[in-house]
Amino acid sequence: MRFAAIDTNLLLILIVGHVSIPHIKKHKRLRGYGPQDYDLLVNVLEKFQDLRVVTHAMAEVSNLLVYGVHEPLRSRFLAALKVLVESGIEHHIPSDAAAGHPDFLRVGLTDAAWLESLDSETFLLTDDALLLHAALSRDLQAVRFSDLRSRFLV
Repeated sequence: MRFAAIDTNLLLILIVGHVSIPHIKKHKRLRGYGPQDYDLLVNVLEKFQDLRVVTHAMAEVSNLLVYGVHEPLRSRFLAALKVLVESGIEHHIPSDAAAGHPDFLRVGLTDAAWLESLDSETFLLTDDALLLHAALSRDLQAVRFSDLRSRFLV
C-alpha cells in the first residue's frame, strides 16, 4: 500500500497532537483519545508513502478543530491545518459523485466521498463503523483504528 487515508477524527488527532499532544485529551471532539493514540497514528502513518484526504473531510476537520478552542491555540491549530492543506494530499471528489455512490444514503456525503476515492493503493484507517463496513464490503483495504489501539496499546 502506498497511501494511507484517515478519517475526520484521526485527522483531528494528527493535527491537535502535532500542535500540542496534551490537548488531545482536552479537545471536545476527541473524547476517548489520548496522547498514546497520536503516537500510534504517527507510527502507522510512517509505514505509508503518503497520506490522502478528501475535501469533504478537510471541511469537517476545519470546523471541528476549532470548536470550543480559544486563542492563541485556535490559530495554532488552523496554521497546522493550513500546512496540511498546502501539502497537496487532498483528493477532490465532487459532491454529486459522492451522492451518486451506492452507499451514500447509509453513510452520508463525506464517507461516500471517501468510498469513491479509495483504490487498491490506499489503506483506510477509521473509527467510523459504517465507513469501515462499507469499505470492507467493497473489498477495499481498511481497519478500525480502535482495533489497532487495543492490539498495540494494551
